[in-house]
Amino acid sequence: MSWSGWFDIGAPAGGFAAGPATISRNKDVCNVYVRGNDNALWQRPYYNNQWYPWARHNDGGVLSSEPALGSMGPDHEHVFVRGTDGNVYQKYWTAAGGWSGWFDIGAPAGGFAAGPATISRNKDVCNVYVRGNDNALWQRPYYNNQWYPWARHNDGGVLSSEPALGSMGPDHEHVFVRGTDGNVYQKYWQFTPEPVGDVSFAVSECAFGWTARYHQSGTHVTIRIQLNPDMGITAETMSTLRTTWRNGILATWANRFDCRATNGGRQGLTFDVQWVTSNAHHVVRVRPGPDRSNMTLWDTSDAGNVVAHEFGHMLGHPDEYADATCPSRNPVGTGTVMDDNTETVARLYNRICAFHGGGHTPIAGAAPEPDENAPELESRMLIDNLKPAPRAQILNHLRAIADAEEVADGAADAEVTFELSGGAPGERYAYRLGVSADGSAHRRVVDELRATVAVGEPLADGGDDVAAMVERDLVTRVFAAARDTGLLGDEAPAFPQQGAELVPDSMIAVITVRDGNAFRRIWVPAGEQADASVVFGAEAADVPLDTPMQLPAESVQALQPLLDALRAVEETL
Repeated sequence: MSWSGWFDIGAPAGGFAAGPATISRNKDVCNVYVRGNDNALWQRPYYNNQWYPWARHNDGGVLSSEPALGSMGPDHEHVFVRGTDGNVYQKYWTAAGGWSGWFDIGAPAGGFAAGPATISRNKDVCNVYVRGNDNALWQRPYYNNQWYPWARHNDGGVLSSEPALGSMGPDHEHVFVRGTDGNVYQKYWQFTPEPVGDVSFAVSECAFGWTARYHQSGTHVTIRIQLNPDMGITAETMSTLRTTWRNGILATWANRFDCRATNGGRQGLTFDVQWVTSNAHHVVRVRPGPDRSNMTLWDTSDAGNVVAHEFGHMLGHPDEYADATCPSRNPVGTGTVMDDNTETVARLYNRICAFHGGGHTPIAGAAPEPDENAPELESRMLIDNLKPAPRAQILNHLRAIADAEEVADGAADAEVTFELSGGAPGERYAYRLGVSADGSAHRRVVDELRATVAVGEPLADGGDDVAAMVERDLVTRVFAAARDTGLLGDEAPAFPQQGAELVPDSMIAVITVRDGNAFRRIWVPAGEQADASVVFGAEAADVPLDTPMQLPAESVQALQPLLDALRAVEETL
C-alpha cells in the first residue's frame, strides 16, 4: 500500500475562503465543506463510490470562520461555525431527518478568536473548543442530550493558535495547540469511572486508631450508622435525636463545596446518613447526657455540630485541636469542624474528590496545610528513637535527678507530667499536673462540660490553673517514682491496656518524662466513673488525684508509686 497522487475535486462557483474541512461519518461516505466567498456553507459529498457536485446550503447562514465538523455516529454529522455576531452556530444532519437549521450555542464570556473546533469521542458526547480572547482554552460540552455552559480551562495554558482535536477511543480525547514559545502542546482527557461502593481504610494518629468506612457513589457519600441506646432512653427520644443529628451532619458537610474538573465541569458534594439496625458502617452507643462523646459513644445531650465532628472521623479525618496525647499534631487550631465543630474546608473533601485521574478538586479558598516535617520531628525527639549515646545521656540525667544528685544544670527542662484528656470539642476534659526538676509545679484543669473547680482560680472554660514551687525532696520523690515504675529504664516500659486502639476523642491518660526536647511518653485508656469499666472491658480504679477519671485497675497498680508522689505535689498546690 502507498499514497495515491493528487486529485482535483474543484471548488464552489465563486471560490471559497481559507481551507477545506472533511468528515466521514462511516466507511462509505465522505463530505468536504468550505466557506464560500459568499460566506455561505458549501459541501461536496462522496458516496456510492463517486463524487457529487458542489452544493450551497441555502439556509441563510452567514459564516465568519471555516467550518468545524464532527459525527456522533454512522448516520449523523454536524457543522460548527463562527457567526457574524461572534457566537458559535451548529447545524446537523441525520439519516432520519436530513439537515436541521442553524442553532446559536453562544460564546465564552469575553468572546473568542477565529473559529471553533469540535470532537465527538462517542455517540453520546460532543465537545466544542475555542481559543478565548483571553488566549485560554474554552469548552462547551454536550452530553445527556443537552448542552452545558461554556467553561474555561484554568490550567495556565496560553494558546497562540486554535485548538486541534482528536480521540483515541470512546473514553478519550486530546487537544493540541501552538504555545507562545512556538512549540506544540497537548493535553488529554481520559475517563475513569466514578467510585461506586463501600470505602474502608485504616487511620492512625498517635494513640488513636480507627477504620473509616462509608459508601461513595460519585460525589455522593452515605454513612450507615447503627445507634444502640442505653436502657431507659425512649424510642421518642431516639427519634428526635436522629432528626437533630442528621440535620446537623448535613448542614455541616453537604452542599458546601463542589468537585471541579479541569475543564470547568462541577459536581456538588452531597452527603446522607442512614440509621440502620444491621450492616452498619459504624456502630454507636448512645448514653444519657450530658456526657463526653467520641466517635462511637454519643449522648442524648449532643447537639448536631458535635455529631458532625464525629461524622468527620467516620470519613477518616483526625482531630485538629491541641491535645496532650498528640503534642505534634498538625494542623491545630484551624477553626474547622475537626477543631471546634464549626466549618468544613476544601481539604476535608480531597479524598472524596480524588477521581477522574485527579481531575476534580474541591472548590474553596486556601486552607492551612499540615507541616509535613512534624511527624518526623516528633520521632526524632522520642527518647527511644535516639541513638544509644544521646539516649543514655538523657536517661542518666533524669536518673541523677531521681537520685538527688543533680539539680542545677537544665533543671527547668526536666519534667514529669500526668495528663488526662478526652471528649469532643465543646465537651472536652483536660487535666495536667507537671513537676519540673527545679521545683516548679503546675496544675491545670479544663472542663467544658461541667464547671467544676478544685484548686486555684476558676477559668472561663470551667476549670482551674495554679502554679507553685515545691520542696526539693518532693521533686526527688516524683522522679524516683518515675524511675521505679520503669519510665527511666533503658527500654520503654509496657503497661497494661497500652496497646489498645482508641477511637478519636476517647478519654486517655498520658504520662511523660522529658529532658529538654527529648521525651518518653506512655498512655493508657481512661474513662469517667459512671462507665469506665464498660469502656475498658476490664476492672476500673480511681486515680489518686483530684480528677473524676478512672484508669484500668492494672494500670493504676503499675503506676501507683508515681501517682502517689504526684498526689503529694497536688496537695501542696
